[in-house]
Amino acid sequence: PRPVPQPRQTRAADPKKESELPPSRRPVLQHATMPMKYTASDGTVFDTKAEWRRYEMRRYQFKERTGEKLIKNPGDIDGQIFQLEDLTDCEVALCDHSDQITADNLTNCKVFVGASSEAVFIRNCTNCVFTLACKQLRTRDCVDCVTHLYAKTEPIIETSSGMVFRCYNGGYASQAEHMQKANLPLDVNLWFAIFDFNDPDKSGRNWSLEDVGADGLELWNPLEDGASFTVPYTAPGAIPVPSQVGDGGGGGGSGGGMQSFGINKLA
Repeated sequence: PRPVPQPRQTRAADPKKESELPPSRRPVLQHATMPMKYTASDGTVFDTKAEWRRYEMRRYQFKERTGEKLIKNPGDIDGQIFQLEDLTDCEVALCDHSDQITADNLTNCKVFVGASSEAVFIRNCTNCVFTLACKQLRTRDCVDCVTHLYAKTEPIIETSSGMVFRCYNGGYASQAEHMQKANLPLDVNLWFAIFDFNDPDKSGRNWSLEDVGADGLELWNPLEDGASFTVPYTAPGAIPVPSQVGDGGGGGGSGGGMQSFGINKLA
C-alpha cells in the first residue's frame, strides 16, 4: 500500500525571527486610515477644515455687537490680526500684542488697543473714543472721533473730519512687554505728527491736537490691575518728525512713503 501523505504542519511565526528576514519576506502590517483632524491655536480639535476656519476667525474678531463690554486678555490674541466691525455703544479692550487691526463701522464706541505691530485702520467710525498703541494709524471716512495715541510712525487721516488727537493714556501690567514684542519703543511717539491727505494747504481744518500735558491725561487701565501709564508723555514736537527732516520717507519712516488707501478692507 502507498503511504498516506501527511498534512504539512505550519509553524507560527516567531516575532523575534521576523526582523531577521529579508525585507521582501517580512509581514506587512495594514493600518486603518485615520480621518484628518484640524487643531485650532488654542488646542480645540475639529473634524473639518471649514469648522476649524470658522472657529479661528471668530476668535480674532468682534462683529455685530451692541451695548456690550468686549475684552481680550493677555495671551488671547498673541500676535494675530484682529477685526472689529459693526459695533454700536460697545467698550472694547484688546489687552495683548497683535498684528494689523481693522475697525469698520463703529458708532459711539470706546476702544483700547494694547500693542499693534502694524497699522490700525479705522474706517467709517463716528463719535468714538480710541486709546491706541500701534506702528501706524490710518483713518478714512471718520467723524468726530477722539484718539489717545501712541504711534511709531506719522498718523494719517483721509476724508475724515472733527478728529481730535491726544497723547496715549493707557496702561496695564504686561503692556510694556507686549509693546516690546510688537517692536514699539516707548520713547518714540509721533502722536502729534498728523498727515491729512485732504488738506494740501495744511490748514488743520479736519483735525486738532489737545495737549493736556502729563498731569492732564486720564488713565485707562482696562484690566483694573493697578498699573499706571505705560507710555511716557511726549510733548508735541519733542522728537523729530521723519518726513520733516529730509529722509523723504514720509509716514514716520515706514518705508513706503505717503500713499492714499482705498476703503476696501485689507484684512
